[in-house]
Amino acid sequence: MTKKSTMWLAIALVVALLVAAGVFALFTLPLRAETAAEDAAADLNSGTIESSVWSDQTTATKLHGLILGTLDQSMKDRSVELKGTKKHGDDVVATLKWSWTNQEGEPWEYTSELPLHKKGLLWSAELTPTVLHPKLDDGRVLVSQTTPGQRGAILGEDDEELMGEGPVVDIGIHPAKLEKAGDGDDTLSTLKDELDIDLTSLKERVDKAEPDQLVPVITLRESDYKKVKDSIHSLPGTVFNRHTQPLSRKKGFAGPTLGTAGAASAEEVEASDGKLTGESVVGKSGLQKAYEKQLSGPGSEAIYISDAEDAEASDEAKSADPVLVHEFPDHDGKNITTTLNVDVQEAADKAAETGKKPTALVAIRPRDGHILAVANQDPEGAAWDRALTGQYAPGSVFKVASGLAMLEAGVTAKTTLDCPKTTTVDGKSFKNA
Repeated sequence: MTKKSTMWLAIALVVALLVAAGVFALFTLPLRAETAAEDAAADLNSGTIESSVWSDQTTATKLHGLILGTLDQSMKDRSVELKGTKKHGDDVVATLKWSWTNQEGEPWEYTSELPLHKKGLLWSAELTPTVLHPKLDDGRVLVSQTTPGQRGAILGEDDEELMGEGPVVDIGIHPAKLEKAGDGDDTLSTLKDELDIDLTSLKERVDKAEPDQLVPVITLRESDYKKVKDSIHSLPGTVFNRHTQPLSRKKGFAGPTLGTAGAASAEEVEASDGKLTGESVVGKSGLQKAYEKQLSGPGSEAIYISDAEDAEASDEAKSADPVLVHEFPDHDGKNITTTLNVDVQEAADKAAETGKKPTALVAIRPRDGHILAVANQDPEGAAWDRALTGQYAPGSVFKVASGLAMLEAGVTAKTTLDCPKTTTVDGKSFKNA
């Protein structure tokens, strides 16, 4: 190759490298408005403001976290898609399509506009509240508010309601108010006498609690609360809260079998991946726990625009009415149906109550195998479902099976049978109790 050819080859290589560098810069550096828009959309899609495309990255990061921080925690997923750009005077505006998905997999979509400005050779994106949602103003944020759904009922034979929502009253102690009143011992002693609670345990919990920490005492059906209201309602330091929760048709009705439901614990909320809040009601035992998925309803969920300082504030402290921007469909729990018969169950509960020892009773209708009643009684107050989960030798109940076997073998009432201490069947020895 001649020196001239070598020189032209070198020039061609340099030109090619320069062209390649220019093309690379054109499509990677924000030399075009479209490139800046793509980089900004990618950041918003990932939820991380990392690109240098933002006109003020520090401010954009703070604004993004402030406005969408709580929403990101409650939603399952989000995506941001660039739908196009258009000229706006000397600037360019990009159209963004936002798609959010809640914990139930339901979508919420809207579009917003992202302003793009050119400074020198490069384009930059400006993050404003309206980029994150078109109805946002300065100092406002997006928040999700959930309201628990109606819990399903447990039904019995002929669709009789065995357990459903009913009114209750939570009774609690406010330690600071109790101390201020100066007669705390009188309050606690009266609660002990009227509610039949452990006074020593209650005093220990009150002493350990922070001054403004509510100490739960007991939850009563409203009908039971009315019986003691005159004696306890005006006691210094007491706090009362009315609400509804799943209740059986009467106190003790098929108790361990139907089970209980109550406010989700802190551990249950933490393990729920955002599906539960402190206001959620969950099954704690029995059918309420076994059929939690069917009985519980996610309830209603709505997205609001609220003042930034109100996002973590209590309802009383909020300064302005939130603006509703989206509502997801309501979801209530579903009823479940059992074969328990109200009259038979009440009779079984009444019979079991007479037991001086732990007692269990199951009533089954032979023609279809339906369980009509399940009753449990334990003088020591143990609330487990002995009738359905207890394991015992069959005892005299097995005489039904052995009696049938004898009849089928031709034994009659006049037949004399041996009663040995042991007998061997297929090589296995059985002892006669």
